[in-house]
Amino acid sequence: GWTERVIEVLKGFIRDYPESPSRPTAMYRLGRALQSQREWKRAAAVFDDVTQIYPRFPDAARSLVPLAECLIEQGGDAARRGVILLISIVDDTNDEQLFDPQARDYRLALLRLADYYAHASEKDEPGCLEKAASRLEDALALYPDDPQSPRLKFDLANCYRKSGQALRAESQVLKQPAAREAGLLESRQRLLRAADVFGGVITALATRDTGKTDLSALEQSHLRAAYLHRADCLFDVGQYDTAVEAYREAVWRYENSPVAVSASMQIVLAHQNLGQSADARAALRRMEWLLRKIPEGSFESEPGMSSKHYWESMVQRLASSWVN
Repeated sequence: GWTERVIEVLKGFIRDYPESPSRPTAMYRLGRALQSQREWKRAAAVFDDVTQIYPRFPDAARSLVPLAECLIEQGGDAARRGVILLISIVDDTNDEQLFDPQARDYRLALLRLADYYAHASEKDEPGCLEKAASRLEDALALYPDDPQSPRLKFDLANCYRKSGQALRAESQVLKQPAAREAGLLESRQRLLRAADVFGGVITALATRDTGKTDLSALEQSHLRAAYLHRADCLFDVGQYDTAVEAYREAVWRYENSPVAVSASMQIVLAHQNLGQSADARAALRRMEWLLRKIPEGSFESEPGMSSKHYWESMVQRLASSWVN
C-alpha cells in the first residue's frame, strides 16, 4: 500500500539497471503505479516509453490500453489520441494483428472504448451514442458472461433511449414527410430496443436484489433506473397498456420510495391517453395514498426528485380538474 515508495523504488531500478531484462516490466509497473495516483501525464509518458523502447516485449503490448486510458483522462488532443489508439486495437488497424478478440487486452480496449463513447458529449464526439451502442453490442456478443454484463446492458439501453429521444425531437420538426416518417420510425425502433435491453438488466439484477448487500450501490441505481426507463420507452412509443404494467412493476418494487410516486403519475397519464377516465382516477387515488405514507424526507434525499408538496399539489389540481 506504500504507492509513493513503490514509485521511487521502480524509478531507481529503471535508472540504475538500463540493461536488465526486467526493465520493461518495471516501467510497466511504474506506469500503473502513477496511473493509480491519477498522475495521468506522467503515467502516459512511461507507457509511451515502454512501447517505443521495447516494442516487441509483452509489456509494450499490455501498456497500450492503460496508455489510452491515461490519454483520455487528460482530455483535449491527448484524449483524441487515446481514442485512436483504442480503435487501432479493436479494429486491428495496425500492420499486424496485436490481439485476438478473446485476449484480455482486446476486451479491456473494447470496453474502455465503449465506455468513452457512452459518456462523451455530442459536442466533443459527434455521434457518440450510436458509436457507443455499436461497441457495446460487440462487447455483449463477444463476452456474454462477463461480470460487467448488467452494466454494459444498462449503458447500451441508455444509449438507445437517449438517441431515440433525440432522433424523435429532430424528426418532428422536419418539413419533408418522408424524412420525418423515416426518422420517427427509426426513433421508435431504438426506443423499443432500449426497453428490451432494460428488461435484460432487470432480469440480471432483480433476482440478486434481496434487500441485503447482494447488489452494489451502482447496481441498485441501475436496477431502479432500468424499471423506470423501460416503462418510459414504452410510454414514448405509445404502447400505453404495456407501459402501465411496467410502471406497476416499479411501483410494486419501490412502494415506499418517491420512485413509486413518479411511476404512479405516469400510470395516470397513460390511462388518460387511452381514454380510460375511470382507471386514471383510480390510479390518482392510489398515488394519493402512496404520498400519504411516504415521509417528506424521502423526497428531499432523492436526487432530482420534486418535493412531496409538489406532488400533493399536482394530485389536487388533477382531482379538481376532473371534478369540474
